[in-house]
Amino acid sequence: MTSAPTPVFFVYRRSLAKLGSTQLRCFQLCEIMRRHGSGTFEYHTLPIPNLRLDGMRDAWAQMRPKGAVFIFVKDAIDRLHPAA
Repeated sequence: MTSAPTPVFFVYRRSLAKLGSTQLRCFQLCEIMRRHGSGTFEYHTLPIPNLRLDGMRDAWAQMRPKGAVFIFVKDAIDRLHPAA
């Protein structure tokens, strides 16, 4: 029996989606991995919301799928604090 592929999320800030660096590091890399990656992983892009309250940030982080891999584009990680 084969297990389901592990989800991999490339996380970006929606407001910076048109920036060249976000296009390269998020959308293009995700597409490359979809085409050439192994069947072990399933690749997606995910915008991080503009969360202003720490409780909302924690809730967003806790609602992400368990066992998934998250790759944050440079400035997207700034949306979360270390506890999240």
